[in-house]
Amino acid sequence: MFPARQFPLSTFRPESLRFLGDRSIEDISPSDLIRWVSYELRERKREPRGVNIAIRTVRALGNFFARQKVLSRDNPFSEISTLRVDWRAPVCISGEDFGKIYEKEPDERYRLAFLLAFHTGLRRSDVAFLTWKNVDLEHGVLRVVMGKTRRLVMIPMTPVVRELLEYQRTKTEGVGSVWGRPIPSDKLGKRFKDPCRRAKFEDYHFHHLRSSFASHLARLRVSPQRIATLLGHTSMTLVYSTYAHLAPDDMTQDVALLPVTTGSAAPIGSVKVPTKTVGSL
Repeated sequence: MFPARQFPLSTFRPESLRFLGDRSIEDISPSDLIRWVSYELRERKREPRGVNIAIRTVRALGNFFARQKVLSRDNPFSEISTLRVDWRAPVCISGEDFGKIYEKEPDERYRLAFLLAFHTGLRRSDVAFLTWKNVDLEHGVLRVVMGKTRRLVMIPMTPVVRELLEYQRTKTEGVGSVWGRPIPSDKLGKRFKDPCRRAKFEDYHFHHLRSSFASHLARLRVSPQRIATLLGHTSMTLVYSTYAHLAPDDMTQDVALLPVTTGSAAPIGSVKVPTKTVGSL
């Protein structure tokens, strides 16, 4: 196995690590990590969410080297914490808006890839590298090992997805990639921006197809546990904290099930509120 010193930071992604020079992972110190985060925020003008993605990326890199016994020390990137980010409602593309985007994409292969993502919640890489081995038309499910979590997820096909895959099978003879030839994952994300701009939706990104899938399910009162399973998450905590607000009526009805107080525990409505104002006290 090659020692970590043979892998200088200048050879790795994210590219912003390169500003630390040609030192290896072995030489990284906590102060270097602080300088790196500061560089991301101040020099590259990145949003905290984007910096957190970079932090998770380098953590995974360090964990990989640790598992391969390349490092003679613990993962140095584990010492850096993600930045605090204010909660933001997930982006949800409506069916109507997606239809406008769909119509603006001239290439059928990409158009159908967008449609599949909207109806399955698959990540960009999982859509790009989908093969016929993942497709079970007989039972109406997709069996996908999520590229990020490596979890096997079974996603039931909607009528739209089934029709799409049956159409693609006639073109590819059910061999190899569902798209005939694999679609580059990074190109799929960039390509989605073009029809969005033409449809006057400047702020939409490919990942918003995934958040839209989960948002629509939440509005249909699908449980966070089931949504987490369909998305391939190991826990429903993230799903609940992100999408629970889309089904507030369910929680209101749950709270209404609390027992009615009796006796000395009078309802709040029967308590007299003082009429004096703060200035008159």
